[in-house]
Amino acid sequence: MLARLIHALRTLGIWAIALLLLFEEWGWEHLAALLAWIGRLPGLRWVEGRIRSLPPYRALMLFAVPVLACCRSSCWRCTGWARAMCCWAWPSSSRPRWVARR
Repeated sequence: MLARLIHALRTLGIWAIALLLLFEEWGWEHLAALLAWIGRLPGLRWVEGRIRSLPPYRALMLFAVPVLACCRSSCWRCTGWARAMCCWAWPSSSRPRWVARR
């Protein structure tokens, strides 16, 4: 039963990745044109000009603060998921100490 479930999930994952790659190959030119059009919008050009006028360390902080805020909240959620996956993947004899017991 578990082997069938794993096989089905693996098959679905392979198909999802294949479809993603197919869409990327097909849509590369269309998506590039769409993003170029979005980049030409007046509001975004103004924001881009403002960011370019900043010193490098301030421009880096402008992008780093939201990323760090998202990472801080998502890391706490991902930690539990990662420990659960480690418990499933490693046999108990070779499991590291930091992985919770079943």
